[in-house]
Amino acid sequence: MTGEPASLTCHAQAVPEAAISWSFNGASVQGNPHMEQTDAEAESVLRVTPMDESFYGDYACTATNSLGSESLAVALREATSPGTVSGARIQEVTSTSVRFDVPAPESDGGLPVTNYTVEYRQLAQSWEEAQRQVWPAGSRYTLEGLTPNQTYQFRLAAENAVGLGVWSTELEQLMPKIAAPQPPRILTPEAESPAAVREETDLVVRSQQPDGYLLQWLPAADNGAAIDSFQVTYYKIIKQKKGQWKEVPQERRSSVVSSPGEQSFRVSQLAPESYYRVDLRAHNRVGHGEPAEVIVFTAPGGAQAASAPASLASSLVIGVVVGVLLVLLLLIDLTCYAVNSRGITHMICSRARGSSGSAKLSDEAASEKEPLQTNGNGHNAKPAVPDSNGAEREATEEVTIDKAQLDAAKDSAV
Repeated sequence: MTGEPASLTCHAQAVPEAAISWSFNGASVQGNPHMEQTDAEAESVLRVTPMDESFYGDYACTATNSLGSESLAVALREATSPGTVSGARIQEVTSTSVRFDVPAPESDGGLPVTNYTVEYRQLAQSWEEAQRQVWPAGSRYTLEGLTPNQTYQFRLAAENAVGLGVWSTELEQLMPKIAAPQPPRILTPEAESPAAVREETDLVVRSQQPDGYLLQWLPAADNGAAIDSFQVTYYKIIKQKKGQWKEVPQERRSSVVSSPGEQSFRVSQLAPESYYRVDLRAHNRVGHGEPAEVIVFTAPGGAQAASAPASLASSLVIGVVVGVLLVLLLLIDLTCYAVNSRGITHMICSRARGSSGSAKLSDEAASEKEPLQTNGNGHNAKPAVPDSNGAEREATEEVTIDKAQLDAAKDSAV
């Protein structure tokens, strides 16, 4: 590009080492203020700043050593803007948007294409009144914000570092009237993901939960009237032969999600290891649009089974805490008993000692209340025992008292 520097590079591998020189149109470039040569080991770079068309052409790089020389032609061409975008067409239309299929231009002008531009106008306007939108190359070329029931003309062009290329042939489109919204775009895993499995012709998304699924989406075109809500309908289905599905009617549920707001909804109360079809429709003042659909397969297990480990862990923690508290209380009570003779342990021990003393006193009192019976001779009476004839007789016992003991007893009694 005129006025912009360009670098030409030449590599030379030689033994012994070769010296590199540059020439243009048979003349050395040395001394030309618009050409600068830089050498580093076996590489040479010629930096050229073209001032006009005469600087473009083939430059010769020559490597020379004691054994001879070799030359290589390096071309410097002037870059241009891209060629015409031929074959551009309108691929999809809603009441307020147009999506284009844009092929590569006939020529990139020697530099990579960086952007694509569309110019558009209503039929009654001139191109001076036209509006523009620019997309980076490789984007989804969708133009939004158009007016329903109006006719538009469009033209496209590619762009590189030099500038905008030639405009394409004009395309014309009558926009549809205001209508119900387009189907939303449900966000699902890629087909190669483990969370998505293709069964027959349907893509089935595997939920990580046994009783629910988090549905997420992106809104599509509103077709001229703002979207005010989304309707989520889901129902259980049973897989039949040849990719057919049978609905379980009593399982159908429906919910409404307001818009603007969160573009997600948790589908709940699902059965484990079951198939469900989820329908999502956008709504505006015209009505509900066509649904977007997804089939979900729930994970094994149930809600109670899933929550059992958490409940068990909570119970275990509570039990440990209660046990620690009881041990602490016991240690505190034992300390009070040992230091101050207070506490529950002291009370229990005191009651135990009191009960033992009472029992001993009761035995002694009972023995005092039952005096020995005496016979007429002043001796303790013995219980009667039956004789051989069955008649009772008094049991007698001979007592022998030493006279010395008797005298000692008398002396002690004086």
